[in-house]
Amino acid sequence: MDRRSTSCRPPIAPQKCPMAEIRTPSTEDKGRFAGICIGVSDLQRSVRFYTEALGMQQQTVYDLPHMREVIVSYSDDILIGLMQFKGTQPNCRDNLVKIALFLEDPWTVADKIRARGCEITREPTPMPEWNNMIVGFAKDPDGYVIEMLKKPVGWTDHIALAE
Repeated sequence: MDRRSTSCRPPIAPQKCPMAEIRTPSTEDKGRFAGICIGVSDLQRSVRFYTEALGMQQQTVYDLPHMREVIVSYSDDILIGLMQFKGTQPNCRDNLVKIALFLEDPWTVADKIRARGCEITREPTPMPEWNNMIVGFAKDPDGYVIEMLKKPVGWTDHIALAE
């Protein structure tokens, strides 16, 4: 039995996969993380937040029969899809999602987030448990948690966070 036939969604016309179009894995890849997609209540407000406050670039827009999706990222590596569904008002507030970002200047980003009227829940400060990595938290316009990180001098990705 074809597993796709058990879907709860009504069938829609085939579409190109937004993530595959931007970055297709090489033949050597066993797999890779392409990105995440989050539902948003106001697509234009979210696009402005992710591009203006967080400094991402808008990569592409998909207008499907059931939703409109804007792909944003810092490059073509890991992508965030911002999705607004048509004809429904889903609850997009305070979902259990955290988007962690390594930033050159998390303090300036926190100021930009605050200037947009969004909440800073932890100012970017050193976290001794993580070898003094700078860690801060904020919420985007729909309440998704944004983790603002800055690697400390001398940090390498193989250092254990908690020893």
